[in-house]
Amino acid sequence: MVTVIPRTGALSFHLVGIWRWFPWFPIAVMVVVTVWVSWLASGADVWWLTPVVVTPAFVLAIIMAHDMLGMCLWIDDKGVSYRGLGYCVDAPWDRIAMGPDPRGKTLTLTDPLTSTAGWFGVLLALAHSLTPSRGRAARFFMRSVPLYCFDQIAVAAAIRRYAPDGQVH
Repeated sequence: MVTVIPRTGALSFHLVGIWRWFPWFPIAVMVVVTVWVSWLASGADVWWLTPVVVTPAFVLAIIMAHDMLGMCLWIDDKGVSYRGLGYCVDAPWDRIAMGPDPRGKTLTLTDPLTSTAGWFGVLLALAHSLTPSRGRAARFFMRSVPLYCFDQIAVAAAIRRYAPDGQVH
């Protein structure tokens, strides 16, 4: 998991509502895939390959679920820090803009300080080298902080409390 130590005094926000169930999605998908692959291989002579095929993906799903459980937003007078799935971003208030999103509000960070977990860094580098457009898209989405996943009233109050006047709109 990416380690980001929030600044002293920063307000911390964790996933709320239906988003609390989001971390279990990769594991649920892998359970379905495991059952399906096992069913397909049950009538073949190569049924023993099922664990070999499924285990690496299942391990990645567990790592992803673990990282998703740590998704968090920190807000203080210096700016915003966000721990997403396999990465962390941090930006001061002068590099933050608020914009509408189909699901609610998001913060868009301009040139944030970014760090990635080992597994995510490898996948991001592969995506960027094999399909540069997807690598650029991933970097673009890493600059977006989804406020709709957190307690929107408390987050809005924290932004009003800490953001300089007229800085975030």
